[in-house]
Amino acid sequence: MPDNLSKKHFLTLTGGILAALNLSVYALVYQYEPFNPLINRLILNGLTVATAGFAAIVLTLIVDCFQPEEPPRRMWGAFSGAMWCWTIGEVIWAWYNLTVLEVPDFSGADIFWFIGYVFLTASILNQFKLIYFGQMSALYSAATVIWTFSIMLTTMILAITGSTDILIDFMGVFYPIADFFVAATALILVITFRRGTLAYPWLSLFAFVVADSLYIWATSSDIYNYEMSGSITNLMVDGAYQLAYIILSWGVFQQLLLLKFGANFQSTDAPPPGK
Repeated sequence: MPDNLSKKHFLTLTGGILAALNLSVYALVYQYEPFNPLINRLILNGLTVATAGFAAIVLTLIVDCFQPEEPPRRMWGAFSGAMWCWTIGEVIWAWYNLTVLEVPDFSGADIFWFIGYVFLTASILNQFKLIYFGQMSALYSAATVIWTFSIMLTTMILAITGSTDILIDFMGVFYPIADFFVAATALILVITFRRGTLAYPWLSLFAFVVADSLYIWATSSDIYNYEMSGSITNLMVDGAYQLAYIILSWGVFQQLLLLKFGANFQSTDAPPPGK
């Protein structure tokens, strides 16, 4: 039976190979369309849903590493809730893309992605509470101010631009604003954890900021083709989104390995501290 360090290395290597295979298959199918259109879209959407679902499952396993009364459980539980919401959003988006090709500008996917941001806020807030446990009232106030400011700024931009499609334009403006605050708070956490393993899940959120920005730019400029015709622009936009899920999956997988094996990978069966 291999020792724990070998197990960790094996799991890390396997994860890296699967991640590379995931992105390679996605890019090749996207660019060269080797099968009929329906099969191509099924593979591409299936990879995205599967990767998002994998991250959600790993986060759920992380939650199970802690007892109900342990504070980290609430933080990871909220993170897991966010990822399950985003996974459901990807399923809805995939269904539209497989059945009607062009995804509506506003759909049920956007509702779940929006709720995901609420869960993500709760997760980040709980992470900050674990670091600055003596300043909880200030943290709650900061979260309230950020959400209020984001919604007010979105509403103001819609009013200035004379928006006629309120729901569609609201989500289009809200996403980059929300991404900015997610990136800012994630950066603080990355610096706090000094780019160690604990920082990986938060560092991975930067990938979504880039992916969402590219998608909003492409769709608002009317250069995004929902039929996935193999264009370089589409590959750049959707490839970045797929890569973001892969990076997030890798980050939370590394966190799970840390909890299962410990910082020095000395134990596989012993529970993490405090359990």
